[in-house]
Amino acid sequence: MADKPQTVFRVERSDDALVVIPTGEHIGFQMNQVQHETDSIVADVKSSVLNGVIFDAGETTYLSSTIIGAMIRLWEAATEIGAKFVVCNLGDDAMSAIVATRLDTKWPSFESRGEALKSLQ
Repeated sequence: MADKPQTVFRVERSDDALVVIPTGEHIGFQMNQVQHETDSIVADVKSSVLNGVIFDAGETTYLSSTIIGAMIRLWEAATEIGAKFVVCNLGDDAMSAIVATRLDTKWPSFESRGEALKSLQ
């Protein structure tokens, strides 16, 4: 029996928010796996009533360009349904990637998930 492939994202629901958590160091994931999982989460966002989508980077230190692309798609889906998109728990390297892409001017960033959830109310 083959091992179940590791997932790129873990998704949790917290009140009226969807929390998307990249799992560990995702550098080894195939681009098509990231895209497939992102497609599924985007569909979930578009079919839900949400106040916001929180991208919680607390389990990773690095955001690859593929993961940043997934974040952009989640932000677009949230915006499409009138929800906010916020990020939290960004380490120094992850924050540097967000700043380098100037997405820090688009996405509010919080030090904790609790602060991110509070911002959606």
